[in-house]
Amino acid sequence: MTNRFLPEGLVSALCVALCALAVLGALAQVYETDNLYVEGQGFGFNDQAGYITTARWLADTGELRSHLIYPAYVTEPNWRLYMPGQYYALASAYKIFGDHPLAWRAPALLSFILSAVGVFLIGRRFFGNAAGLVAAGIFMALPANGLFAFVAMPQSPFIACVVLSFCVFAHLPHRSRAFWVPFLLIPPFLMRETGALLVIPMAVLSLRGGRFGALASGAIAAGGSVLMLSALLAIQTASGKGALPLSWVLSGSFNYANAFPRVLDPSAWEWVSGLAQNALRNFEVFSANAELRWQAVEPVVILVALAVIGLFNPKRRLALATVALVLSVIGLMTFLYDWNYYRGTRSLLFTFPLCAIAAAPVLLRWITAAGKKLASGPAGRLGTILPWGLAIGLTVAWSVRVAQGLAEAVNSEYGAGAVELLETIDVQQDKLLVSPFNISLDYVVSHYPIRWSFVPENPRTIHLLDSIHEIGTFIMRHEQLSYGKLRALNELGFDFKRMFSFKNPSGVATYFIFQRPDTTP
Repeated sequence: MTNRFLPEGLVSALCVALCALAVLGALAQVYETDNLYVEGQGFGFNDQAGYITTARWLADTGELRSHLIYPAYVTEPNWRLYMPGQYYALASAYKIFGDHPLAWRAPALLSFILSAVGVFLIGRRFFGNAAGLVAAGIFMALPANGLFAFVAMPQSPFIACVVLSFCVFAHLPHRSRAFWVPFLLIPPFLMRETGALLVIPMAVLSLRGGRFGALASGAIAAGGSVLMLSALLAIQTASGKGALPLSWVLSGSFNYANAFPRVLDPSAWEWVSGLAQNALRNFEVFSANAELRWQAVEPVVILVALAVIGLFNPKRRLALATVALVLSVIGLMTFLYDWNYYRGTRSLLFTFPLCAIAAAPVLLRWITAAGKKLASGPAGRLGTILPWGLAIGLTVAWSVRVAQGLAEAVNSEYGAGAVELLETIDVQQDKLLVSPFNISLDYVVSHYPIRWSFVPENPRTIHLLDSIHEIGTFIMRHEQLSYGKLRALNELGFDFKRMFSFKNPSGVATYFIFQRPDTTP
């Protein structure tokens, strides 16, 4: 019976929102809500230090500038490593809620709820109310989505931007969809550059019912998107990062610590061989220890499985568009980037909602058919609900078990110990701290507005870094010591203060502290 006082589907959308809120409440019992996992191993949550300190500075001064200095980009004006969307989201949360771990999570928590509702609305638009509910349930059940709802990383807001943009696209008239694609790409692109790849499913779905025919509609969607995103890059929405994939393909590493890298001028053959070698390197990494890193591999396996299941739907246009998106992201990561387990998982997560939506009607049909078959036997009416109870029960049990494992994997106690250690050094707060990142980032977050930098790779970079950001304290691991660096520090007037040993997840390391005479250890 239809409720004449409420728009159709609104009650279901509200139920999805309440379920998402309940899921977050349950996960709050699993993850430590007073711990940002800045030093959490595995998923690389150390980027939170950059996001949080930049957002604080943005909220306090209106200036978008990072307090984490990368020597490779020390000459970049208003340097920050990533796209600006997450910085503004966190700055808004900081303005509203203040400096608190829960406040820094607010954008991600809200994004989880919005994403679940958006997935339902898209699924309902394409395949009906029941399929939309199944798709939203699959989205909420994936433990990786819940994990990223509890950190100040951009993955959850990025997924929300992707879902909401695609939701608007799905509800637009077919005749005008292609014209809106460039504008709908802006929110996800401002969160992560890979948001540009959302043009693939949008362009594919614009081929049918467009005002000027299939090819023209696809060309309008793709060409307009290229122009729009090029304009955004031209106004400096991101800075300094464009050479990173190039340096990885040609040299096999990202060198954040060298302000004077080798000039890259690759030939066509160097490009081809570099791409092939990078793909081989990534394949070896992914296949060598997959069992040991299953917590990161598992979401990728589930994602691919859902994409394949979606192809069993007779109405498979969305599934084909989704498969094209997934293959594009995998290809980009394989040939142009460092596909380690966790980075690969993070980069693919934004495709998961569309995979869940495409697979939902197939799973719905399979489970319903199983229920009808059981209902025709001795089980009677109980047989109708038995497959649903079994599917939901197994999914919830699996999700809880994996979430508990993820909480153990990302939880780190040594960050607090590193903060206590650095507090004994009397680091000058108005000067640059140079130190290894694995003992520094929790300290940087808790001692805002201190500025911090990676340890430069060579003496020239040390001199350049000091000329732009006066260095107060310089800490190196034993492995980073060299005659050239010691000579540079001596020329700049640094004194050796003391050495210490500290146990981090990779073992016990020895560190050396250098300070200028006007700083007291």
